[in-house]
Amino acid sequence: MDRQMAFHPKKIRDFIILAIAFFSLAACKQAPQQDSSLLKSHLNSAQSLTLTNQHKPWTRWWWHGNAVTQAGISYELAALKAAGVGGVEITPIFGTYGEEDQFIEFLSPKWMQMFIHTLNEAKRLGLGVDLATGTGWPFGGPWISETQAAKNINYKQYQLAQGQQLTDKIEFIQKPMLKALNKKASFELIKTPLSANQNLQALAIDQIRFEKSLPLLSLMAYSDSGDVIELTEKVYNGQLNWIAPHGNWTLYAIFMGQHGKMVERAAPGGEGLVIDHFSKPALEDYLAQFDLAFKGQDISYLRAFFNDSYEVDDAAGQGNWTPALFSHFKQLHGYDLKTHLPVLLNKENTEYGRQILTDYRTTIEDMLYHNFTQTWKNWAHNNQALVRNQAHGSPANILDLYELVDIPETEGEEMIKIKFASSSANFTNKPLIGAEAATWLNEHFESDLTDIRKNMENYWLGGVNHLVYHGTAYSPKNAAWPGHLFYAAIHFNDRNPLWHDWAELNQYAANVQYYLQNSQHDNDYLVYFPIYDRYAQVSDNLLEHFDIWGKFNKTEVKKLADKLLNNGYAFDFVSDKQIAKLASKQIDTNTKASNYKAILVPKTNYMPLETYQALFKLAEQGIQIIFFDQHPKKATGYANISQNQAVFSALSQLWQQDNPAVTFESFNHNPDWIKTQLPQGIRAIRKNYQTGKLYFIVNDSLQAQDVWLPLAKLESSNLLINPHDLTQGLAEVESNGTGHKKIHVQLQAGESVLLLSREAPFKAKPYLYFKPGNTTKLTQPWALSFISGGPELAPALKLDKLMSWSELGQAYQYFSGRASYVTYFSNVNLSNHKATDYIRLNLGEVANSAQVFINGHKIKTLTGPDFSVVLKTSELKASNRLEVIVSNTMANRIRYMDQHNLNYKTFYNINFPARKPQNRQNGLFTAEHWQPKKSGLLGPVTITELSVSPINK
Repeated sequence: MDRQMAFHPKKIRDFIILAIAFFSLAACKQAPQQDSSLLKSHLNSAQSLTLTNQHKPWTRWWWHGNAVTQAGISYELAALKAAGVGGVEITPIFGTYGEEDQFIEFLSPKWMQMFIHTLNEAKRLGLGVDLATGTGWPFGGPWISETQAAKNINYKQYQLAQGQQLTDKIEFIQKPMLKALNKKASFELIKTPLSANQNLQALAIDQIRFEKSLPLLSLMAYSDSGDVIELTEKVYNGQLNWIAPHGNWTLYAIFMGQHGKMVERAAPGGEGLVIDHFSKPALEDYLAQFDLAFKGQDISYLRAFFNDSYEVDDAAGQGNWTPALFSHFKQLHGYDLKTHLPVLLNKENTEYGRQILTDYRTTIEDMLYHNFTQTWKNWAHNNQALVRNQAHGSPANILDLYELVDIPETEGEEMIKIKFASSSANFTNKPLIGAEAATWLNEHFESDLTDIRKNMENYWLGGVNHLVYHGTAYSPKNAAWPGHLFYAAIHFNDRNPLWHDWAELNQYAANVQYYLQNSQHDNDYLVYFPIYDRYAQVSDNLLEHFDIWGKFNKTEVKKLADKLLNNGYAFDFVSDKQIAKLASKQIDTNTKASNYKAILVPKTNYMPLETYQALFKLAEQGIQIIFFDQHPKKATGYANISQNQAVFSALSQLWQQDNPAVTFESFNHNPDWIKTQLPQGIRAIRKNYQTGKLYFIVNDSLQAQDVWLPLAKLESSNLLINPHDLTQGLAEVESNGTGHKKIHVQLQAGESVLLLSREAPFKAKPYLYFKPGNTTKLTQPWALSFISGGPELAPALKLDKLMSWSELGQAYQYFSGRASYVTYFSNVNLSNHKATDYIRLNLGEVANSAQVFINGHKIKTLTGPDFSVVLKTSELKASNRLEVIVSNTMANRIRYMDQHNLNYKTFYNINFPARKPQNRQNGLFTAEHWQPKKSGLLGPVTITELSVSPINK
């Protein structure tokens, strides 16, 4: 909950800092307050929600070079609060050229001062704080030696016949490799160990391997008759003391090498090797550096530690080994992997090879689950903090990794990907489901509030209820426009013209997330994720990574999930571990298998016997199990495979007699299954809310829609709530007499609405539905003046016709900022004004957001894509002054800077790359060749008479 500021004699310094922030922000605030009389008088009064900082969207807060000050921190936190942001996630990243003397080493005493100051200021302001568990991503740093760093497996083969002795030295020399963003980087410039280098920011190394002899892990001999002998202890100084016995022998020498991945986008003091994610000692050594920095400090206000997506292997090769892998494999599977190395290393695509490969991959999964995720979570909890985790990209079942943590977090726009995080959260009733929102939606400076809104709504429709923007870069007050920037971001700081209207979008987000966080999922089906089909798939790499791209798009589960989505089914994904918990009832008492109507199993080949048996047990408990196209065919796991397969086949033969597989078409035509098929362009999510249901409904099309929605599970009383201003009214309901109901909704393009449905009657007036009548175009001239922005304020002028201000000439085409449009209209312009109680004022096309004022009173901030507002004519005067203050994007001013060689791309490391190839020049973004972007009020501005439709009783 937001907290009021309190002063204390010992905190005079804090008062001074706050005062600086207050006066700096004054220029950003609008003096006129929003006048609700014109807007809300036609509906019930707005609800009053008690919003906490977790209801509001948060933002990732990059600290370039950790070059922050206490005054700057206080200013930015106050600015973010004023903009409606609920909290920040601190992520230190690479520095800015020219600020080297202000760099602060990560976790140093001075850095801790800045961090503690952030916690204290955030607490005072009522903001939340998360902290990335490192700088950049993934975990790693200068205190990580090669012993703790990511590893890979290397091997050599030797051939011996009976009576022969190997004369070759058993040795593997790791080839040197250097990948760096700084093209001048070379081995001659790099000292060993890496921590001895003082210029790692400038070198910007992505991956490095030094030429060296690798340690021998194991030497195994395999005969053509099937004998296996371990020879590791017979190797002395690289020479093998062994004479081959009867038969022909192939020797495999296994060496452990360095993957060499460096922390991406690391901040000063955070540059170094990435940790071995499968090693518990490596993670504990890594986290010990944090413990040392935190010792004696009060970090109790910190909400959570954050871990970015698994991006260890977006480099050359894979980090596919760890020192304890052989022993962990044997403990997990009951046999020695070393006796089966040829089939694994040669990637043998046989049933034998697929079973060994599956066991290897499940070993990696188990180590990532326990040694990394569980260990990190335990450490955070010991520090009285939660963990927020992006599991996608991991070489493991991400459903289980998401379930393990406190706040699972997704990213991207693919609905199926979003549902992996929300599924695990739903399964365990987690209160928060996170998303990294608005990541590099378009090219730099092209995204506006409409783009961001659509991105936010897509996450909410996927089950997310806690958005974290990507994001905001800390910018010193003396930094030249456009301030500090991070390349994959939406660039929200107070230099961005859209900042002035961002608070409206954030208020909308907070209202929606209030309802989404105070409700629970109401999905009807669980869809089994057949990960063992992927584990058994032989490929060029030992590891399989799980994200929603590449191979996943061709899988049967993706095909089924798409069909379910397209046909209106509400579902969650479920893993093997989760099915086992359902069957054994090892789950939270609020999560019951009966909450789901059925478990849907896509066409699957490989499934653990334990999972198949668990499904059978659930079927005996009354849960419907539906197999699509076929029952699974093969058990998994090489140990006892013959016995397990026999049991599996017998159970399958028995079960198929009573429960044969079905096609999707036959399933989809079964009227017993719950689905909600909506008109094209309408999207919705249904949840449980208090004693009824909650729907969040979005018109995702570019056209207004007046439709009746056949929503499932509607109760007798239905309340529509406008999520922008929380006005409400009883919905019009149509029933066909068989219990099926439809809800009447009217939504402008991009508009959304909340629907509460319950048996107990709501005490509210009817919702007003409007029928449009005559439309009048405003034809009076407009006075255009420029309020703030640059490169320079353009001259004021009179417009007889609305057009983009970038088309008005040289003085206007580069302008990014805010401009005021003023005209007048009167009630007598309406053809039937005495009988018209309501009108819709439509601004037409706006680039890119607008604040509407009538007779000096602020009516509403419009963020698009619809730029209209309903007004009550009784509140209008005979003659009315209409002012529209429009903010455009930063694009035109950036174009000016690139065309005039005004450099703002001043960052270390990757600096500021373009997303689209056509905007790249010397590897960096440029807008030099852009045409001026549309800006301002383009219209046409119209007024449409509205008549109130009678409620259908």
